[in-house]
Amino acid sequence: MIYKFTPEFETLAQVRKQYSANEVTNEIGVYAASPDKVKSVCGPIANSILNSVPSEWYEKCKDLGMLPNIDVRIHRLNKGEYPAVPGWHCDGALRETFFGQPDLNRVRIRDTILCIVSTGDDGVSNPEIATEEISIDVPDDVSQSNDFVLWKHVHNNMPKEFSKETLKDGQITLMSCNTLHRVMPAHTRGSRLFFRMSMWHNDYLGDGGKIVQCNQKYRVITEETVYVESESSGW
Repeated sequence: MIYKFTPEFETLAQVRKQYSANEVTNEIGVYAASPDKVKSVCGPIANSILNSVPSEWYEKCKDLGMLPNIDVRIHRLNKGEYPAVPGWHCDGALRETFFGQPDLNRVRIRDTILCIVSTGDDGVSNPEIATEEISIDVPDDVSQSNDFVLWKHVHNNMPKEFSKETLKDGQITLMSCNTLHRVMPAHTRGSRLFFRMSMWHNDYLGDGGKIVQCNQKYRVITEETVYVESESSGW
């Protein structure tokens, strides 16, 4: 089946983009957390981003019967390191199980909020977005193969040339679940905070979210290491 990834994204607001290393690294990372959890355990940076999200986003999330699900990740990076598994992918696609593959054909009306701030004058590691429609031949039922990884397949079948845009620090970006993007390696040494709030179909982890240490980093040694064995549990 030929699947068309049509990008839809816009900047909703602008927040302070640069902080000191201490300000960034003193923040608390969370995973699959509620807004209330972020308000109670995260620091002033994450909460300033949360408070800048328009109320209309929450209303749409509620109308769709979903929950606002937040990840906050803090990384101290050296040049060339990735703060997440690199490779082209989308956020927000439904998964039947935590470790399952995304289902591109279900619940397509989702909007994810992204924002990054850092210690760098020109950022530290900023994601790239594909700004033109990308068509990929995707198997009809990926659940039939235990070794099939959807985003690895998409990444390996991306065209050689297509238009891209880099998200800048401090931009609160609204992105559809059909927008391909990828993390980029740090172009300088520094720290960054990544904030993502998704419309999600599953409940929060634990007591409204899990507190995490988010300094796991990746390096690409060869093209084969772009996706590690645990990639299928990411995104």
